[in-house]
Formats: sequence, C-alpha cells, structure tokens
Amino acid sequence: MERLLTLDQLRDACTDPLVLWAAQDMGSGVEVWAHGSAVAAAVTDLARRHRLAVTGTVADIAVLVRALLDRLGPEYRPLGDADTIVGLCDLVPKLAPSRPFGWMTATRAPGTDPGSARPAARNEQAAINQVLDESLPDSLARPGGPGVTRWWVGTDDLGVAACAAEAWSAPDVGLLAGVATSHRARGRGLGKAVTAAGLTTLIREHGTAALMVDGANTAARALYESLGMIYRPIRAAAPAAA
Repeated sequence: MERLLTLDQLRDACTDPLVLWAAQDMGSGVEVWAHGSAVAAAVTDLARRHRLAVTGTVADIAVLVRALLDRLGPEYRPLGDADTIVGLCDLVPKLAPSRPFGWMTATRAPGTDPGSARPAARNEQAAINQVLDESLPDSLARPGGPGVTRWWVGTDDLGVAACAAEAWSAPDVGLLAGVATSHRARGRGLGKAVTAAGLTTLIREHGTAALMVDGANTAARALYESLGMIYRPIRAAAPAAA
C-alpha cells in the first residue's frame, strides 16, 4: 500500500471522477491510498457520510478496504461501481451491499438554454427550503448547510419554484445537489433550466460536473440524460447484519 499525498499523485494514479470527488482537496480528513490497480479515498463527513470511494480490481480494492476499515472503523462506507461493491462484499464478508443508485457525470456543457434560471439571492433561502420540503424532503443539501456553497433558482409568479445547489465540490469535480421543482411548476421546464444553469457553471469551473440520483427515479434520470449526463450504477457497502 502506498499513500498518495497530493492531487497530482492522485491524478496520475486515477481518473475516476467518483474517487476524485471523494478525495476533495486532499486536505484534513482525507486519506488516499493505492495498491496495484486500486485507489481508495477515505473522507470524513462528506455529504453527511464517512465515505471510502474505490476503483480498480476487486482483489486489489479488498486489500485497501480491509486495512483502512480496520484502522478507521466501520463508519466508513466503501463506495464504487455496483458490480465492484458486490464483488468486494464477497471477499470481505463483514460487508453487505446497499441498494444501487446512480452517479451521473458530464464534461460538456448542455446546449439547453437555462432561460430565466439564475443564482439565488440570500433572501430566497426560506423559499428554497419550502421547495425542498415539498418535493425533496430528504435532500442532503440545504441553504446554509456545511459544504453547500450556492444555489440556482427558477421562479414563477409565486416566487421560487425550482432550485439546484452546488455542494461538496472537489477541484476536479463539481457536485450538483438539491435539484427540486415545486409541484405547481412541474412540466414547465424550470427544473431543467436550473439543472442546465448549474451544470454549465460547474463544468466551466471544474471540468466535470456530477450528481447522485435514486436509480428508481426514472424521470430525474431522463432529465439529466437529456442534458448530456451519463448514468453509472454505484453502490455503497455497510457492515453486514450479525
């Protein structure tokens, strides 16, 4: 096992945007290790979770995961391609895979006109929370929350009707979160507009934009794919039930 200490070392060892995102800026609370084909980035409290993003062959990943979980503790959840995590759990029986979900990325700005979508004003935080409470109550991104840096909004005659946030971005990967549309505004293109505005900005600033999506949410996935994002099934692993 070799510890990687700089972003340049990580970039030389790995091009996986999931791992590059988890590594953040390689600052405090982050450890990145390599072994054979595998790279693992352990990060504390990223998007409200202790995460251990992995890439490489399952056998090499298992070496890193065993060593890191023994030292860091079971709160760190391995995260990677769905098939890889299932294979990892076969080699590390104390782990069990979660249900699959989606990691979506784009490296080219969407051609969609963001229309009237714009950066949110500070006095619109309460209205954003209302949209989230109505349409995405489990959102990890909330106005003023740790790691949540800015919002884009779409409005109608009643005020904020759609929103999207930048949250927990890394130097090479900007993360979009908190994408929601009020029930009253469904089907009017406001959700697509705020997503397009966010993606355009994040790709310009970071090179890659990403988001996580519930794999069962086919409507959201179709929206993001219409903007050029590519879907990748991923899983996490948690301690197996005794």
